Amino acid sequence: MQLPTGLKTEACRRFAAHWHELRGGSAAAPALKEFLGQFNPTTQPHIMLIDVVSPDQLDVRLFAAGLAEKAGMDVTNMNLSVLATTPEFARSLSRSCMIVSQQRCGMWSIKRAITAGGREVTVETVSFPLSVPDGMPPVICLGIDIVDRLAVRETVLKLVSYV
Repeated sequence: MQLPTGLKTEACRRFAAHWHELRGGSAAAPALKEFLGQFNPTTQPHIMLIDVVSPDQLDVRLFAAGLAEKAGMDVTNMNLSVLATTPEFARSLSRSCMIVSQQRCGMWSIKRAITAGGREVTVETVSFPLSVPDGMPPVICLGIDIVDRLAVRETVLKLVSYV
């Protein structure tokens, strides 16, 4: 697999490299247990884990403290689907999470967002699946950086094959 090209933030580049390193040269996604056990202080403040229970139930397993501080709220243990501000955004979140959890791919996006405090920011997100034991819902991990300094006027969305 080639790492996504064009990543704008150092945090997202480090996150993608860390996920790739955990694969150890295999074609499989790293295991959730391994991902959680391999603490990386440079990526940890930018991580979000989502249990993809169903298209309408995207349970946030972990929302890093660094993200919570920048976003103005901690969404750990919340259903991400109900936090969406519009039905269209809820469908987009659901579709993205389902694609990453069911396909052998990752996803990279850049988009504008509004924080809980009403501040408009640019958000870069890189997401990949994690392997989980049988009987668990699929889990995806995301590296997210919320930055004001990026002057991005367009939305970017790319699928990244990792096979």
